[in-house]
Amino acid sequence: MPNSQTRRVNLLTGGLIGLMVTAPLIAVLFVGGQMMMLPLPFFELFDRIARILPGDLITRGIDAMIAIFSRLPGVSTDVASKAAEQSLAVILFLVLGALFGALTAYVLSRAPKSIPGAYVGASVALIPLILTLLIERFNSGNANGLAVASSWILLAYVIWGMIVGVVLERLSTFRQTTTEVVPTPANPARRAFMGQFSGAVIVVTLGAWGVGRLSGSGATVGSAGQAIATGPTPTSVPAGQETGFVVVPGTRLEVTPNNQFYRVDINTAPPNVNEKTWKLTVAGSVDKAYQLSYDEMLKLTPTEMDATLECISNPVGGGLISSTHWIGVKLRDVLNTAQVRKSAVEIRFTCADGYTETLPIASAMDERTLLAYATNGEKLAAVHGFPLRLYVPDRYGMKNPKWITSIEAIDAVENGYWTDRGWVKDAFVKHTSVIDVVATDQIKNDLVPVGGIAFGGARGISKVELSVDGGTWQAAQLKDPISPLTWRFWRLDVALPKGHHTITVRSVDGEGKAQIQEEAPLHPSGASGYVTKDLNIA
Repeated sequence: MPNSQTRRVNLLTGGLIGLMVTAPLIAVLFVGGQMMMLPLPFFELFDRIARILPGDLITRGIDAMIAIFSRLPGVSTDVASKAAEQSLAVILFLVLGALFGALTAYVLSRAPKSIPGAYVGASVALIPLILTLLIERFNSGNANGLAVASSWILLAYVIWGMIVGVVLERLSTFRQTTTEVVPTPANPARRAFMGQFSGAVIVVTLGAWGVGRLSGSGATVGSAGQAIATGPTPTSVPAGQETGFVVVPGTRLEVTPNNQFYRVDINTAPPNVNEKTWKLTVAGSVDKAYQLSYDEMLKLTPTEMDATLECISNPVGGGLISSTHWIGVKLRDVLNTAQVRKSAVEIRFTCADGYTETLPIASAMDERTLLAYATNGEKLAAVHGFPLRLYVPDRYGMKNPKWITSIEAIDAVENGYWTDRGWVKDAFVKHTSVIDVVATDQIKNDLVPVGGIAFGGARGISKVELSVDGGTWQAAQLKDPISPLTWRFWRLDVALPKGHHTITVRSVDGEGKAQIQEEAPLHPSGASGYVTKDLNIA
């Protein structure tokens, strides 16, 4: 049997080879997921681990990512956060690949010489295969058949194991019977083989990623750009010029383009939901439970509205807020068809990714609460909840679940996914105001145009004020909002002499309540405080 030094060398070599072979495995699995709408094990493993970790730990992680990315100029917080999650998922999978490579080396060193290394590697690969299938089995968001996923993942993992076993057999003396360490002289053939192997790993990895990107760039189920027949859709150019309001150049668009709408959810990658097989189940404490297919849902009387949505994790002045033209059906119409019993107190939503959320009956029956299947005239993109998501007025995004598969009337109060992890249950929006731009390149008559948005949920915004360098509060000009549920543009031209200045903004909602000045963290009920901007006038 090999001695301890040889075993260490074997394990390190096995870990290195396992790591190298896992890179193309990730790329190949990515191609499979893109082309056949199959699960991505490296993302789902990461998601499964994240969902069983303590809520406080997850909350700290979210806060840390948002704190970092929201301070980086020109960086989209939601895009950067998802990229970070995906990178961590890939790193985790690479580490596990290295561990299984080391395990393959260990087993190979003790297996009879008559058993080829390919067989040993394939046998060890059954361990991550079983782990992956267990994750799939308990992942309620897997909309694909487990048999199809199993076949694809089985093939990928077995080939991975065979390659690891063959390479280790070629490179090392794992099956020595002596207890002594036998020095191995430099071997040109072995070096050549290692060089060829490394080159093949790089070629396969880059080629697979390229194929996956190309296949993912086309239209897929639930992809953006597929039109939904609706009435007129507002343009993304701010309107309301008839009121005399002139938007300060540099202010965000009044209607957020679909590809810029913020995304925050519990998934490293969104679930793939097939509109041909998707069903919405309406059940629970109702007299007439029923199901709706995607086509049947589209035939229901449509409702359109413009509304702004904000994430509860949006820092003061942050970018996790968007405004869109929603198209869907009223939730109360769907519930009335099911005839909700008087005993019901809440409505529970269950989603394809395992996310759950609840709403009080009164909120669910609000005529403005919408089961949305399109935004800005296009069907929902996969990342934004295709085929169905919820819009509910006056509440943060956590109360607006995506990828909905089930709606149930329940007779008791329940917590949702994030409430179980320490976030507030009601999640009512705190009104806020944001400085989008100080247009120092647009100075006229020694006045600098300052502009931005204010949002007060369903309560609206009645006043926005600015203070320069701690001075008197000055009322800004307000633009009429597109609807009572959208953010409101504001503008004020202020005198700013040369030097350093600090501009602060605050607002009053439609009920006359002043914006909260006291700073509060994101957790557990959303951030509060005033937005300030420092600048120098040359």
